[in-house]
Amino acid sequence: MGIDNILHLYKEMYYSLPQSVKTFLGTIYGNIPLEIRFGNVYSKQLEIVEKYENATDQFKLDFLYNKTLETITFAEKYIPYYKKIFQEYGVSASSFKDLKDIEKFPYLTKDDIKQNLQDMYVDIIEKPTPYFTGGSTSSPTKYYLPLHTSRAKEKAYNNFIFSKIGYKYRDRTVLLKGRDV
Repeated sequence: MGIDNILHLYKEMYYSLPQSVKTFLGTIYGNIPLEIRFGNVYSKQLEIVEKYENATDQFKLDFLYNKTLETITFAEKYIPYYKKIFQEYGVSASSFKDLKDIEKFPYLTKDDIKQNLQDMYVDIIEKPTPYFTGGSTSSPTKYYLPLHTSRAKEKAYNNFIFSKIGYKYRDRTVLLKGRDV
């Protein structure tokens, strides 16, 4: 587990500190290499996305198919909401033979998530932690992500994508929306 997971648990305490202390601690934290902050999950995800981006079209199709099948299989086996909804739609992991078969599967809406959240996560692999959407539709939605891997994966993918347009991690940016800075 990277140190980011531990520090993330204390983020509310950090937000309540005076700005000068936040600036000092944030500068120290921001200068810790991401491979150290997030541990090997970050490096592994960066390798995966770089390999994918440089792969053949067939590799990419196979990768997408296998990852989607893995997700559907996990959902069907462990997530109560998906067990129920897959049965209602008459689909299962064995129904997924081709990427186009995804059209047979139900999609989620914010209302589905809000009404069934208690049946949409499981803690058999790692402890889930609650997150909220930004509420861009004036309706923030609560959902759960794995505590130890989700932040590292998101950082790896975002940094890779941003690097394609010339952004480098720690470049100056402007905050247009969010909490007071």
